[in-house]
Amino acid sequence: MLTKHKIAVAVLIVLSLGALITFLLEWQYSPLNKAIAWYHLKTGSFATTQEASKYVTTLLDNEQISAQKLASYPYLAVSEQITEVVETAKPYTTGTSEDQSFLAEKTYTFPFGQDGIYDLEHHSLLVESKKASNFTVIGKTLAGPINQTVYVGRKNAEELKKEVLAQWKLLVIALGKKDAKQAEELISFAESEKFAKTAKLSDLRYRLAPTPSVAFAVGAEDAHTIRIGTLSLKQKNCSVTGEIYLVYLKDRRVYRLDNTYTALASMCAKPKPVNSTSSSTLSCSNCWLAPVSKQYALPTGFTPYVVSTGLSGGGYVTPDTKSALAKLFADAKTNGITVRVSSSYRSYSTQESLFNTYVNNEKKYGLTTAQATEKANTYSAKPGRSEHQLGTTTDLMSCKAPCSFYDSANNALYTYLKNNAHKFGFVISYPNGSQSYTGYVYEPWHIRYVGTTYSNELYNHGI
Repeated sequence: MLTKHKIAVAVLIVLSLGALITFLLEWQYSPLNKAIAWYHLKTGSFATTQEASKYVTTLLDNEQISAQKLASYPYLAVSEQITEVVETAKPYTTGTSEDQSFLAEKTYTFPFGQDGIYDLEHHSLLVESKKASNFTVIGKTLAGPINQTVYVGRKNAEELKKEVLAQWKLLVIALGKKDAKQAEELISFAESEKFAKTAKLSDLRYRLAPTPSVAFAVGAEDAHTIRIGTLSLKQKNCSVTGEIYLVYLKDRRVYRLDNTYTALASMCAKPKPVNSTSSSTLSCSNCWLAPVSKQYALPTGFTPYVVSTGLSGGGYVTPDTKSALAKLFADAKTNGITVRVSSSYRSYSTQESLFNTYVNNEKKYGLTTAQATEKANTYSAKPGRSEHQLGTTTDLMSCKAPCSFYDSANNALYTYLKNNAHKFGFVISYPNGSQSYTGYVYEPWHIRYVGTTYSNELYNHGI
């Protein structure tokens, strides 16, 4: 039989256990004691509040904590609020491989490496609602890095020479028959646009010496192509020599002939200067309509305000360009055409580095620096003279990366841009047949935003 004394003891025990359980639960879920418990588990010894806080603070101050690693620390009390977000580069890597189709012992890079971009988030560590330390975690990845590969060629030079000469003979036959379909498998996209004009050259087979000479030397390289040599054409009873470029399409690993029309059309013709050597610097502050060219350079230090395109391929452009570009992308999609940005805003220093690379590549042909600079300037702008520095210019592609501007998968896009870009305020800066006054080769992928007023007027005048 329970006595009053025993009942009182039992009640006291129950109350004591309840209080103890409540205390333990509160202790277990207290952010401060979580930190202490975490320290205890890590070290195997008990710690004071000060020791736990000091340990946590030191750890987070001395190393970055990834989101995954942070999740493995259940005893930390972390604020939900992000104090700052900074876009940070994620470096690309470089690998090596072999290409059995490319010229032996020569190299090319495909694709060109490009750093990724991710958000670096700054947080605060809270212990018992008090700030103990700051730490950083990697947040959303905006664009993954594009890792590059350097390929070493393994194709014997003599074997390649035979293939190139055979390709040339097939092109002569295709031109004679005006067979555009056969020619497309032998020449670059830009040359295929000029096929009809090239095929009109009379007595083609008889105007030329039987066999052109072939010289290999790795030259100008861009993201999708690399020039590896020339075919020198000699016309009968004439001292003038025409040069056709041998270009390698990196993504398809095939060779194409470029500069065909110019080489054939200029046989025995006195060379004409493409551009004036005079040049001046513009004084504009808002330069979006500035006539940036070989003759007119942007003001020193010109840097436009640019924002992320938010479109496939990424890149940065001015806000007005972004809005117009988004509409163009959407319209192209409704027409069954996929579009992505291949290149957009380039700073002065980026353009300078790119142009110097082209000059150095041309010097491999044995050209002087002045000669190499002049030649590189036919397909690349000098720093300060590139439309890409305006932030209103983009190069667009349709084929899935990595691929070439000359890939046939882009043809539908180029036709679309030719017929529709003006509706959204864009113009093709270097249209077909314009090299004599722009100084640059045909680039159907290169569009510049000038607003619909001007783009429609230019389009209606056939420009």
